[in-house]
Amino acid sequence: MRLTGRSKGTRKRGPAEVALDRATYEKELAEGREAGDATKVAQALNNLGTVLTDAGKHEEALDHYEQAVAALDENATVEDQVISRGNAAQAARQLEQWDKALDYALQSEAISVKNDYGKTLNELLVAFLAMRQELGPERFTEQFTARLEQLPEDLRPHVRVDLHLKPTYRKEKDDPGRNAPCPCGSGKKYKKCCAGK
Repeated sequence: MRLTGRSKGTRKRGPAEVALDRATYEKELAEGREAGDATKVAQALNNLGTVLTDAGKHEEALDHYEQAVAALDENATVEDQVISRGNAAQAARQLEQWDKALDYALQSEAISVKNDYGKTLNELLVAFLAMRQELGPERFTEQFTARLEQLPEDLRPHVRVDLHLKPTYRKEKDDPGRNAPCPCGSGKKYKKCCAGK
């Protein structure tokens, strides 16, 4: 059994498919618990979270993702650790639980970078950008910094802080377009006159 992640463009399941998938993963969860297999338990919980997300049950999904993260042991693969935390971050974001969303996203990114697991880094960057937009730059920076301080010390150096906190460039409304007449009055296009100054 492989862990499933929530990726852009994932097809929504219908009610019958949700029920069938849920039953399958609940059976795998019971088997994992019976066998004492922490990895199988974590994967089944994560997969159940994905099914619940598809059904629009974000609170239940977050609960399952959090249980999956808690069930992971020292033998868990980097992929399992990264995907479980990434999914928990997305579910928390859906519920606007920003501290949890940032905590899980930071953990997921730090584990990815620390272990050279680059498969999810672009998805995480998109998630951070979305949170920045939803919270606004000032509030995002404040909460990001606070949550970063809560991250275990061994993971902090692996967070791409410069990428997440760099200011975004916005063109000033008064800036003329490149092909507009230069505001200095020279009669030339802005790009041929004062644009480079």
